[in-house]
Amino acid sequence: MEQLNQQLLEKKLVDSEVAYLKSQINPHFLFNSLNFLHNSAIKDAPQLTKPILLLSDIMRYALTEIPQNGKVELSEEIEQIASFIDLNQFRFDHNLQLSFTIIGNTANLQILPLILLTPVENIFKYADLKNPEHPVKINLEINDNELQFTINNRKIRTRKPIPSHGIGLKNLKLRLDAYYPDNHEIQIIETAENYTFKLQIIL
Repeated sequence: MEQLNQQLLEKKLVDSEVAYLKSQINPHFLFNSLNFLHNSAIKDAPQLTKPILLLSDIMRYALTEIPQNGKVELSEEIEQIASFIDLNQFRFDHNLQLSFTIIGNTANLQILPLILLTPVENIFKYADLKNPEHPVKINLEINDNELQFTINNRKIRTRKPIPSHGIGLKNLKLRLDAYYPDNHEIQIIETAENYTFKLQIIL
């Protein structure tokens, strides 16, 4: 009973953090601004219309009210990953060496929102994205209701350490512990050059 209460408390804590972050952004103002930029780009910079639409779609997903059970369709989360990758390809002139592979039937499955998107976001902070000999590989595999999500990447080489507070990963672990207490496993394998993130969930 005590463990259950602790899990419920952690769930409420993480949910309140997400709600607080969302409250800091006025969706009406944001989407009006993005709509203005999109309409302006149609005339003056048509090459920017696609990335503006991608950004709008990602922000709408992040700010949309979550259903009562706290979950969204797995297909929606996958779509957001694809949009996030596409947006960053525009940022880097489509030179990113990255693949996103999906195996299995993703229909009729639900997942916590941003659970898969969070580790993907980390790629664009810490991974070497322009190495054709060692491309970043994102793999999602579904076997019945078991999801396996794996990211393999080379670390970016930099003289200065990249500051990180680990908030995204910490938040991710708290949410997984609260919603999938006995039905998930995270494994991180890290060397001087490579980083592997593995997540297994029974949905």
